[in-house]
Amino acid sequence: MRPRVRSENEARLADAMVTLQRLLDLHATHRDIRKSVSDSIAYLKDTDQSAGIRAASAIGILTQAADNSNASSVTRVALWKALSELELVRE
Repeated sequence: MRPRVRSENEARLADAMVTLQRLLDLHATHRDIRKSVSDSIAYLKDTDQSAGIRAASAIGILTQAADNSNASSVTRVALWKALSELELVRE
């Protein structure tokens, strides 16, 4: 992988993690969604996997969390923002 692409991918992963961390810091985030977000952050921090694998794993979890009926609109928008960043990660 080219160094420029690698650095762009890592920047996107970092941006997504910042958004997800803000969700964890909100007291209004539902417990189920908080668990999904923390699991996603753990996948994103796993440097044993490639950036694409980490993003795909997190996307799967966050998509289910965004479809959760307990998600407030603020939470859902933040999840979509993180998903948008993760979907731009390419190998």
